[in-house]
Amino acid sequence: FRLTKEKEGWLQSFIPAGKATMRSLSMDTKDNQCVSTSNLLYGSGCVRLLPPEKWFGYPGCRASEMLPAFGQYMRQIHMALNAEDLKLVDEELQSTTDPGLRVAFAVRDVGTTTGMRVISNLQQVQMLIRKTQHVRSSMQNITFEHLDVPSTVRYMAQVHIFVSVHGAGMTNMFFMNPGSAVVEIIPFPLCNCRSPDYFYGTGGYYHGSAIAQDIRHYHYCVPANEVKWHRKPEDIRTGSKCSWKHLHAVESVYIDPSRFVSLMRNVERDLVAAGTILLTRPIINASPHANGR
Repeated sequence: FRLTKEKEGWLQSFIPAGKATMRSLSMDTKDNQCVSTSNLLYGSGCVRLLPPEKWFGYPGCRASEMLPAFGQYMRQIHMALNAEDLKLVDEELQSTTDPGLRVAFAVRDVGTTTGMRVISNLQQVQMLIRKTQHVRSSMQNITFEHLDVPSTVRYMAQVHIFVSVHGAGMTNMFFMNPGSAVVEIIPFPLCNCRSPDYFYGTGGYYHGSAIAQDIRHYHYCVPANEVKWHRKPEDIRTGSKCSWKHLHAVESVYIDPSRFVSLMRNVERDLVAAGTILLTRPIINASPHANGR
């Protein structure tokens, strides 16, 4: 795009250390007027051979400044909640209409071409989360194929925890507020393949995007025996190179309820530590003699 005064002002207002960024952009352009996406997004910390969801959060990568700016811009123009609105006070006498901690599960409405990637026991997992919750929460299933852009932005801006099987739909996390969290469910063999990702390694597919936005990222690896295939690829083996065809062949995944609830408790504790959840009372009332003495 052409670097007009209007666009320069927009970049400087949204991007931290904007002036330094603008100077480096000017050095990368021939006439100091046009900026390509290559110049804007890539920096010394980016690795061009990796997909963007990985290098967004790399130190030195300009995209790590652009991504939160994009999210803030979209939330503003669509009048969505901001990070301050996201803070949850866990009071003892809460309104029955207060949803509490908002947890969203992505449910895809697609065919077999790109893999349905259904969580086969989603209802069972959600029931156990409700039964064992420490902070009052509400859970919803969200299908992005049924929403337009403004609705998607406003919905994601109010979500505290977003849970999704790995895939392009996770880019909707770009509209979430800082201080929220993402749980990425990664089917076999994607947690067990060779990864060139130096910073985040195994399970770090959308970790970079989360880091860039100050969103906490957690991954849950689904083992081979808990993946059901449309048609199992013949070249799948542990430690081999993975590709999109392995993901697109997944029909469904089974989530171990107890293991997943344990992960969700970790997420919940981290949100308390980050100040997104503000406690006004102990979340566990234990006897001083609970150790058995």
